[in-house]
Amino acid sequence: MLDVEVEPARGRAGDRVVLAARVSPPEAASGVHLSVEGYGYGEALVQNGGVWRLETTVPMEAPPGDYRINVYAVDASGRACGETPAAFTVLA
Repeated sequence: MLDVEVEPARGRAGDRVVLAARVSPPEAASGVHLSVEGYGYGEALVQNGGVWRLETTVPMEAPPGDYRINVYAVDASGRACGETPAAFTVLA
């Protein structure tokens, strides 16, 4: 199971965004990654105290609109072992 939070859930180009994910059970994942559907953006999250996090900035060239963020855990073999969608809105 993968529980995902995006804070804030909306913002403007240049704003900071934090994505946090918790995997249950924690030992099920060797990594957590995300991709932004339709935008070609992908990142790996960093684990700290059982929470996988990514602090990033909304790209300046990101057009306003709603974006689906696919967050997925990978096991020790590198296979996806769970995916949870999240959402972010880029404001004008």
